[in-house]
Amino acid sequence: MFATVALSLLVFDLTGSALGVSAVVFAEIVPVLLLAPFAGTLVDRLPRVMVMVGADVWRAALATALIVVGDNVAVVYVIAFGLSVGAVLFNPAANSALPTLPSSSRSAVIKLLWLAIPPSRQPGTRSSPRTISATHWT
Repeated sequence: MFATVALSLLVFDLTGSALGVSAVVFAEIVPVLLLAPFAGTLVDRLPRVMVMVGADVWRAALATALIVVGDNVAVVYVIAFGLSVGAVLFNPAANSALPTLPSSSRSAVIKLLWLAIPPSRQPGTRSSPRTISATHWT
């Protein structure tokens, strides 16, 4: 998400064109459409940690390349495509890693995820509506 915003702003700065920004978004969507159906199967056949590390190294190399050649719009499109390929491979590996954790680690991760949800959004709870009392909001 952050990379999409950053690349869109970079392309808009380089071209001043909304069409150029649309091309960046398109370059990021194409790998998802083409590779996502096969990424889960591929990740299941390879070690998950190696896939995640490889995808992160790939994305780090592309981000570093962006520093060097980021003034060429065509290269930015290729880098956007490559970053999306890395995300398509990383995400299924990361999502499938939770069930393989030992039960103690898994419960710790679930607790952390539960704490990240605001109390008003947690299932089984209702946030009380704001009311006005005679002196202040409650």
